[in-house]
Amino acid sequence: MKEFLTKLLDGVSEKEVASSDKEILRNLLNLNAVSHHKDRYYLNNGFVCGKLDISTNGTGFLAPYDKRFKQDIIIENKNLNASHYGDIVLAKLLPLKKKRQSAKVVITLKLANETSVVYTKQIGSVILGVNVKTALSSPLKASQKSLKMLPPGTLLKIGNLNNEIVEVIGNINDPLSDEKISLAVFNKNDEFNEECEAEAIAWGDEVDPTMYPQRADLRDLPFCTIDPVDAKDFDDAIYFDEKKREIYVAIADVSEYVTPYSPIDAEAKTRGFSIYFPHKAVPMLPRNLSENICSLKPNTARLAFCFKITIDENDEVIKEELLEAIIISQRRFNYDEVDQILRGELEDEAGWIKPLFALTSRLRKKRLKNAFDFRTQELRMSLDEGGGLASTRFETDTDSHRLVEDCMLLANVAAAKRIGKGVFRNHGSPDLRKIQILLEDLGAWALTSFMREISQIWFVKSKRRPMP
Repeated sequence: MKEFLTKLLDGVSEKEVASSDKEILRNLLNLNAVSHHKDRYYLNNGFVCGKLDISTNGTGFLAPYDKRFKQDIIIENKNLNASHYGDIVLAKLLPLKKKRQSAKVVITLKLANETSVVYTKQIGSVILGVNVKTALSSPLKASQKSLKMLPPGTLLKIGNLNNEIVEVIGNINDPLSDEKISLAVFNKNDEFNEECEAEAIAWGDEVDPTMYPQRADLRDLPFCTIDPVDAKDFDDAIYFDEKKREIYVAIADVSEYVTPYSPIDAEAKTRGFSIYFPHKAVPMLPRNLSENICSLKPNTARLAFCFKITIDENDEVIKEELLEAIIISQRRFNYDEVDQILRGELEDEAGWIKPLFALTSRLRKKRLKNAFDFRTQELRMSLDEGGGLASTRFETDTDSHRLVEDCMLLANVAAAKRIGKGVFRNHGSPDLRKIQILLEDLGAWALTSFMREISQIWFVKSKRRPMP
């Protein structure tokens, strides 16, 4: 949509208008925001399209797609026309009274979200809905009598087009509502429809190897999974043949169970990814797939894509094979257990974990000669039986994490070599304003460090108290 709206500035021929943009074009024509001249459509003077930001005080700021505007356009709260944060809108410029250009929203062209989450709050004599993301208050499409019957702080999901109440979620003062808020804010759903569930259940719980004679039978190889202790599903498994110097990286074959244009395929496209809470996962695929037949559970036959990577005595990859296979994971390890094995505190039951770590450590050292090694911390939370927060801990990258990471990188590189044409993700250009803020912060930090050093030197010479 952004590309189409930007092209309107210089003119778009009828042939260039994609089917997905035709309805938008009709709306713009009906509003007299677009003109048709010599088989091309142009955005009329006085109109501007862009993405809307809204500050906590209710003032809107439009980031225009027209590069002639050097700064955001102000849209006062009364001129927002019920549009929301992140919406793509058409705005009409207002007469320039101050140095800063202002405008009013004419129509929302694309909603950032179909729904919002608000909680009820009495302001004066009126019950309004306060948006949990933006803290902006707005009237609700319900009678004040019915709203006053609700407990204060009642959480509601409302439609962004008309402010109608879609669902009562809970109460903002109830900690157990946090999960529901998180899902509702991003319009996600924990449950799958009946069609998806029926399709997933139809695959059963077990894999019958006789049905897949064309697959490589690797069930005799001692694959193992290595995951967090609280993992709900097991996507990949590894094995290392030390004598042949062959690393096997097996990845659960979901494609066998998700056919194009099926109910599960359509739902997966809508969801896009799985969501992980401290106590549960909201998967992209029905649980009978993600946590059952597509999960590489121990001692159970499973379908997998398997990369077999051969490495020579000089630690160079000399051969990469991709196999459609059947495997059996013989052991489920968690990261802590593998770390204990690498420290010599536990026996290496698999028999190949230590030799594999020695190899991947050398590969990592070679790779990092021309790369960065990012050390991260991830906050992990544990909940009690009542759903309250019991404890928190930081999970850091350890040797076990690095072992798995290096095996996955080998598989990713092997997979990338097989792609002739594909869709690649390119990061956009960095925001120059954010870079400037970063430079200023780094400059202030450097100056503070320099002054502290000077203070220390001065203290040593004068024997006075140093700068803290």
